[in-house]
Amino acid sequence: MRMKKKIKILTALYISVLMVVCVSNTATSQTYYIGKNYEGGIIFYIDGTGQHGLIVAPSDQGTYVNWNVADSICQNLVLNGYSDWFLPSKDQLNLLNQQKVLIGGFANVIYWSSTEFSTGLKWVQNFSCDNQYAFIQEHATYVRAIRAF
Repeated sequence: MRMKKKIKILTALYISVLMVVCVSNTATSQTYYIGKNYEGGIIFYIDGTGQHGLIVAPSDQGTYVNWNVADSICQNLVLNGYSDWFLPSKDQLNLLNQQKVLIGGFANVIYWSSTEFSTGLKWVQNFSCDNQYAFIQEHATYVRAIRAF
């Protein structure tokens, strides 16, 4: 008889522990989606795990600046409590361009990427016609910083 009582008590305790673990895991999970305001900007990309991605700053960091200035602006940016912003790569900028309507706030102009095409040339993305091409890094255009989560 004592054994049955111990088993009931242990079973009840085990179920209680499981319930606490489940509630605690549910409380810490996040739902991410493209366009969500999150950690200082707006989510524009989510990886296959659904737990990591890229965030874009809510507005441009510079207009008509050369590549060196654009890169420096992003590296030194402290925005909405975050200081790990960077200039997007060519591929990241293309992903951002694909979500430009949902994110909003983009000019129909050329934006800098961090990707080098060749000496003195960097890849850019034209947000008016969706093309990417090489651009002389001393020329001036727009910049928008991103960060990872």
